[in-house]
Amino acid sequence: MSSHFPKLCCSWASELNTGRHIASQRAPIPDVPAIYLVEPTPANLRAITNDLQKGLYSSAYINFLSSISRPLLEDFAAQTAAAGTSESIAQVYDQYLNFIVTEPDLFSLGMQKEHTYWALNSAKTKDEELDRVIDRIVSGLFSVVVTSGTSWLPGDWWQT
Repeated sequence: MSSHFPKLCCSWASELNTGRHIASQRAPIPDVPAIYLVEPTPANLRAITNDLQKGLYSSAYINFLSSISRPLLEDFAAQTAAAGTSESIAQVYDQYLNFIVTEPDLFSLGMQKEHTYWALNSAKTKDEELDRVIDRIVSGLFSVVVTSGTSWLPGDWWQT
């Protein structure tokens, strides 16, 4: 089954000095919108809220690499409402980009640092860690399916 995943290249962002780590210090550019491409984590959401409170950018387009959970989205909404920054958020998207394309027909979930094989097969792995690893795998595979642009099921699978 061939799907030909698109490769995304962000070298232009680093060349223009526009792609910054969310934890880095950034100078205000109040007449320019910010485009965030982040994992949906509490720390990243706090950093975005802080940026909006400081008025660093005119507005924010928030793009999550993976799907944001409803409780985390509700926490973010409460943060922005409390900070009075909700009007600065232009759009929020789940992009499903939490995988790495190395070739047109090859992808990786990029989990080498997490020792996934060991975590899945070791009796010493705690349930919480196992759940986290499995959730990351499921989220990554779901992202691959969503962004592949092809159907992964035969056309008449429901008739068998």
